[in-house]
Amino acid sequence: MARIRRDGPALRSCSASAETLILSRALLGIAAATLMPSTLALISNMFHDPNQRGRAIAVWASCFMGGTALGPAVGGIFLEYFWWGSVFLLGVPIMVVLLIAAPKLLPEYKDADAGRIDLFSVLLSLVAILSVIYGLKELARHGFAPLPLGAVVVGVAVGTVFVKRQGRLEHPLLDLKLFRIGAFTAALLILMVSMLGTGGGYLFITGFLQMVEGYSPMEAGLLMVPSAVASILAAQVAPVLVRRFATGTVVGAALLIGMAGYLLLTQVDAVGGMPLLMTGFVIIFIGVGTFGSLGTGLVVGSVPPERGGSAAALSSISGDLGNALGVATLGSLGAAVYRGAFDAPAGTPQGAAESAGASMENAVAAARELPGQAGEALLGAAESAYASGLNSIGVACALITATSAVIALTVLRKRGGDSSTTGPDDQAAGTEDGVPETAAAH
Repeated sequence: MARIRRDGPALRSCSASAETLILSRALLGIAAATLMPSTLALISNMFHDPNQRGRAIAVWASCFMGGTALGPAVGGIFLEYFWWGSVFLLGVPIMVVLLIAAPKLLPEYKDADAGRIDLFSVLLSLVAILSVIYGLKELARHGFAPLPLGAVVVGVAVGTVFVKRQGRLEHPLLDLKLFRIGAFTAALLILMVSMLGTGGGYLFITGFLQMVEGYSPMEAGLLMVPSAVASILAAQVAPVLVRRFATGTVVGAALLIGMAGYLLLTQVDAVGGMPLLMTGFVIIFIGVGTFGSLGTGLVVGSVPPERGGSAAALSSISGDLGNALGVATLGSLGAAVYRGAFDAPAGTPQGAAESAGASMENAVAAARELPGQAGEALLGAAESAYASGLNSIGVACALITATSAVIALTVLRKRGGDSSTTGPDDQAAGTEDGVPETAAAH
């Protein structure tokens, strides 16, 4: 598990076609999917003391969230001065160092009873997830239609077959027994729902910065830095807070803070909306940083160390699935609101009006083709419509985050979990609802 490998950046930087770029992205995605489970499983087996493990997971979460938020800033600087493929080379020297250093510095851990990977289960899971995401995205974009509706039905059906198959296998790809642990299941659910809101919100916020406010990729990336700092600080403070308060209380409070940030987004206007946007973005990431640390600790710490790899994998899948669903559904929701709110100014040529009404990207391009005030008026109408789309996503994300907070304050508040991520009230819950003694002990 210490031998972590990641391919793709060098190939992507040299891509000469969309097909090559998509292929290299797929390779990178496959490799990257192994990083979170591998590193989390190593942490689970390296740190048996609950407090040390909680702190290690907080540092891990800080690195992950900080890199995610700082990536656009560094990438924007490279785009400002180099060719587009240079952004994909950022990870190459780091990966070279890791490939050399990781086998020497990281302890090796391997489950002798892991069994073989069931490739048919892998295929079933891919078909189920991709079908559902495609179907939901198309339904949100175009409304009810036979093809996307059929894709969702197929995805659910294949997912059902996948789950039943896991129950019959001696070495399942997905260990269903883990879901008997209350804290584990609740944390996974909150993680998926929270990332759904974060994925969709992040997409539209970055679009607002570049297409409405007119910032360059480098400037937009630099504006992400305050949110990165907020998430890192929140992740570091979170393990300290749970020494005094119950985990569910801290997680619920963090999610309510995030909800407040999303509510600020509902008030952002195309003119003069930057202060509210940036304030809301920072507040959102305070909540994200707190739960990113505690939620991950709950997932990994609520199972025995030998099952840490499976728990970490499910944590990664839950977050990635929530993020993908957020981009697909909330991104489509924002686009639909944009199209409904867009009203072309009188006198705008029909072709330009139709193009601008399809998307903000098209509106920017169409406005450039129109002379003087005509282009400015078209762009202003598009910016106002895009702000409406952002407002609608703010409402949806606030509701999603509020739902997650309710789960945390009710379910997690009553469940036992890892003492590295539980407060004094959680300790008495111990082995409630099927949490094994070994999980509570670790």
